[in-house]
Amino acid sequence: MRARTYVSLPGVSRARQCTAYILFIADEERSSSFDTVVDTGVTDFIRRPIDLDELLARVRAAVRLKSGVYVRALECGPIRIELGRLEAFHERTRLRLTPTEYRLVLLLAARAGHVVPRHEMFEVVLEGWGDASNLRYHVCKLRRKLKNAGFSGSIRAATGGYSLRLVGDA
Repeated sequence: MRARTYVSLPGVSRARQCTAYILFIADEERSSSFDTVVDTGVTDFIRRPIDLDELLARVRAAVRLKSGVYVRALECGPIRIELGRLEAFHERTRLRLTPTEYRLVLLLAARAGHVVPRHEMFEVVLEGWGDASNLRYHVCKLRRKLKNAGFSGSIRAATGGYSLRLVGDA
């Protein structure tokens, strides 16, 4: 007999129409089926470990479906991240980033002003490899590259993670 997986979303009933895009992130070892998850009101489904390219593609597809517009770049103050070309710019200066630094700036810019938990950074940025010293190393390299390009904001260490602060953020 196969075990059933039950998924519940707080505040979302099966009978109620939900207009929000909900991306369910499932553990790799769990046997959650797509049908079970979608029946709860989830719009899309992805398994851990998270592949950043797949995650970005799913988010772009969701934005296209919702608005009819293709998202080509993420802008966060003076930082512009070209999603299709995997490039980042500070104003008009191209930042020469490693793939790890690109994933780091993308994650921080997408959540600018908010703390991104370290465990999420390990998973998305370091793809599950490395430790706190590896993460600090990449954060330091990215800080240096942003400063050299003239970025006046900062990447701040916070309890449990890091955040990207733009000029004028408290």
